[in-house]
Amino acid sequence: MDWYCALTEDLLGDDSIEVGRESFQAVKQYLEARVVTLYKALLLYQMKSGLVFLRNLVVLDDWDTDLKAVTDAETTLQGDLDQYGKQHTKYSLTELIKSSQGMEGLLQGITQ
Repeated sequence: MDWYCALTEDLLGDDSIEVGRESFQAVKQYLEARVVTLYKALLLYQMKSGLVFLRNLVVLDDWDTDLKAVTDAETTLQGDLDQYGKQHTKYSLTELIKSSQGMEGLLQGITQ
């Protein structure tokens, strides 16, 4: 759970979502919703694990379904984060190219 908390702070912090003057606010809100879904699944799983000894005496819990909900939420979040990373990288590279083209023009002006 600590790993997810640290990951959330790193990925959804204000400074990690901004590129230049642009903000990925819509993406941030979407990812926050995915993280909340993952946290809910983890919380439910942890709450049930607190009663594991008593429940195992009667076998009332459906652990496989709960664990699948956690892993599905994690897989969905991972896919969304991968897609965000690709878009963020693409945007950053585009900005870098624009900046280098501007500097190239300035350098050509200096050499002339």
